[in-house]
Amino acid sequence: MLPERLPANLDPVWREAAAAWGDPGRERALLDWLGRRTPGEWARIDAGRRRSYEGRSGAPHPASGTLANGWRSFSGDGRERERAVASLESDAHELAIGFLLVRCDDWVPAVRLRARTALLARRNVATGDLTRWVPLLLAREGRSRAGGLINAWLGAPSVDLLEALLHNADRPTRRWALTQLLALRPELPLLHRALSETTDPTVAQGLARHIAATVDDEVLCLMLADRRGGVRRAAWLQVLDGRLPNIDLHKGLLDRSVAIRALAQRAARIRGIDAGEVYLELGSGNPAAHRRQLQGLSEWGAPEAVPLALRALDAPNLDVRVAAIEAISARMEAPEPVLLDLLRSRRGPELSATRRGIVSNRIRVPERDLALLRGGGADQRMAAWRLGWARGRWERLLADLLALGDDHDELDEAARADLANWWRRVMPEAGLPPTNLRTAIADAHADAQRRGHPLHGVAWLLRT
Repeated sequence: MLPERLPANLDPVWREAAAAWGDPGRERALLDWLGRRTPGEWARIDAGRRRSYEGRSGAPHPASGTLANGWRSFSGDGRERERAVASLESDAHELAIGFLLVRCDDWVPAVRLRARTALLARRNVATGDLTRWVPLLLAREGRSRAGGLINAWLGAPSVDLLEALLHNADRPTRRWALTQLLALRPELPLLHRALSETTDPTVAQGLARHIAATVDDEVLCLMLADRRGGVRRAAWLQVLDGRLPNIDLHKGLLDRSVAIRALAQRAARIRGIDAGEVYLELGSGNPAAHRRQLQGLSEWGAPEAVPLALRALDAPNLDVRVAAIEAISARMEAPEPVLLDLLRSRRGPELSATRRGIVSNRIRVPERDLALLRGGGADQRMAAWRLGWARGRWERLLADLLALGDDHDELDEAARADLANWWRRVMPEAGLPPTNLRTAIADAHADAQRRGHPLHGVAWLLRT
């Protein structure tokens, strides 16, 4: 029984296929499993099968039927693939479409032409079947040899098909359906229905922008108060274009979305309104208002942002303290002393915000502070590793080496992954990185020295 998720090693798939020949129940189960694969997984199975021993040998399968013919279409032998496509032409099973789609960008012209011809003969299929295969069709369309396939098979897609595709599990398919649907200029009730049903933020924003440009001012005001950020953003873009000239900007200036606050602040500048006064009126009576005040003043660039943020560093609420650190990082002219002091004393989200501020301001952290962080808790060691990354190429390698074997599993795994990527770049001929990377790097450095190929800095890093 194959796992629902495609395994990294495809050998179990080949074994299951070999065991399924002649067993109708197992063949149906394997076909159903293949029908649930994503476009990327179809491509992996195709490429993996060609590289396998059976795929390279081109040996014919003793069995016949959809599964056997589909499996033969993954062969490394072009003549075997062409024979498989010929068998799939008259195959009525719905999965035959998937096998044909994969072969529509085959590098052998005869196979490619035969697959396209067979596929175009199946254009008259139900909308439900189309929604199943359009993601794979779009994935193959992106390849140069399969260009023009989607227009040839779908022609002018219907509004019903495109509306159904807006809810497809494949994200590129949803985005393509949105573009095609808006080009048809459908009626507003359909767009409203699609907007209320979609869970894709990008699709929602695209639909909302189209709706906002066509509705009256009353509906636009309702969109400004919508719970979805993409809908509110589309409405505020219309405000920036001159709609609703007398609207109160307070709600937009205090919105929880950074993007919407930025749009409202642009509208305030256009209308000559000082948004800083709006934020100062909030006061610091409750944590939510205090945090929004610090964020707004920082984004607006008000001179009051830094003094208020410095006072808020000792606020009882964690979110307020994080917002204060972010405001200091963004607006203070010389934040280095403050941020380095915070680096030594803060933990958790405050430490993360401080580290981001240090990196964005390009502050070089003294080595003694990094050493103190490496001797602290898990979050401090993680901060030391990330700050080491920001100091330069060899400092990043040093940070990785020092983090190897850390008790914090996330830090150890991240350092190993980064070192493995570095190893593949520097030593491509050596294959996969060995288990003991530190020893391997030392050996690589010694070998490079003998051959006169400089691996600058490695010896110093290993002595550290």
